[in-house]
Amino acid sequence: MCCSIQLSSHPIIEEHFLREIQFTAQSSPSGSDESWSLTRANLDDLGRRLKAEHDKFASQSDLVVGMTNAVVHHEDVTSALQRQPSRFASRYIFVVPADEDLSEISWDGQGHQTRKLFIQKADMLFSANPGTRDFGLGRRHASMDAFESEFGGLKPCIHGSDAHAYDQLFEPTLKRYLWIKSDPTFKGLRQLLFEPGTRVYIGSEPTALSKAREKATRYMDQISFERTEKSKDESEWFSGSLPLNHGLIAIIGNKGRQERPI
Repeated sequence: MCCSIQLSSHPIIEEHFLREIQFTAQSSPSGSDESWSLTRANLDDLGRRLKAEHDKFASQSDLVVGMTNAVVHHEDVTSALQRQPSRFASRYIFVVPADEDLSEISWDGQGHQTRKLFIQKADMLFSANPGTRDFGLGRRHASMDAFESEFGGLKPCIHGSDAHAYDQLFEPTLKRYLWIKSDPTFKGLRQLLFEPGTRVYIGSEPTALSKAREKATRYMDQISFERTEKSKDESEWFSGSLPLNHGLIAIIGNKGRQERPI
């Protein structure tokens, strides 16, 4: 089986990840398979070879043809990352594309174990399908505990626009926009692993935002603070304003310190 890998020019990824993974470039009935490291140069070479052998590839670049046809094993990807924890621990996420509605597919055939292994390995699923999202969150199983026991944990769904043309960018089908409640960082994305059902929403707009817009007078959007003229405290104060998230629950002051009278 294989995985899709996005090439990166980052030197650590180039030298210590991609070079550790190999793909089969040539084979023969009686000889051993010829394996190459997954580098850009090797993918270019593979693409040139395939274009020379197959006319239908001629209109595409060497790199595109090479990347489209190179196949790597997911076990090799895992091994390369886990052998180097000082470089890669907590710095990657496995996302498996689910092209079908996972709540509707048959699990009774010979593909059962293959599908299961990929979902077990996945941190997240790449899909905007509501049925797949329910499946990944354990809602189609007898219980969430039963799903976690079988698949190793709940799987949040994320996705992109799946655009096939420039003017379709950022306009997903059926307005299934991706909303993530976190800081816009990789660490924020990893937070979905701990709160898969509440940190991500797929749809036109999360209910919390529409409620806040429709009943704006019931929500605070920011708080301002400054020293008042009545204060007799001569210590240094600070002032300013702070925007508030609609999901904010409480504001905590100087916890554990004695308040001074103003």
